[in-house]
Parts: sequence; C-alpha cells; structure tokens
Amino acid sequence: VVLAPADVDALLRDPGGLWWVAAEGATGGGPLVGYLHAEEQRTPASRYKRAAARLHVHAMGVTAAARGRGVARALLAAARAEAVARALPEVTLEVYAFNAAAR
Repeated sequence: VVLAPADVDALLRDPGGLWWVAAEGATGGGPLVGYLHAEEQRTPASRYKRAAARLHVHAMGVTAAARGRGVARALLAAARAEAVARALPEVTLEVYAFNAAAR
C-alpha cells in the first residue's frame, strides 16, 4: 500500500503511534533502510473477556538492499524493549500468508 503524504503526516502526528527507523552507518547518519510502526493497545476487562495489553506492530519494512542483515530483527528488538518498558506483556503483529520472507 502506498500512502499519500497527507496520510503519512497524519500517522506521524498520531500521539498513540510509535515509530522506529533504521539507518545505514555506525552512527545511523546514513540513508534510512527500515521502519517499524506500532501502537500500545489496552482493552479493559469485561464480563466476558480478561483485560489485555499489548504493543501491536501495524507495519514494518526494510529496503531490498538491506534485507538479510538483521535490520528487521533490530527493529523488532527495539519494539520489544519498549513493550517491556511500558509493562506490556506481549507484542503482536500480523503477516500475510503469502509473505514467506516475513513468516
């Protein structure tokens, strides 16, 4: 899915959105090679359901040239560390069945 600039702007301004980016180079000053967008989700308990708290990954991507170098693994590690810092017991994401590389 390609987003219009206004849609990207709205996502970046959403106070509930969490973003990580990966850049080339030892100091991270090079071109961007990956990103991860997530959100803290908390659902209160009801008569029928227990309370739930999680960090849900909405989207992530790595440039073709950077794939296989641990970029996605590092982005997920950063998201997992944030989940721990926020006392969120789980990190969730969805992967399309046809995306074998992501699975």
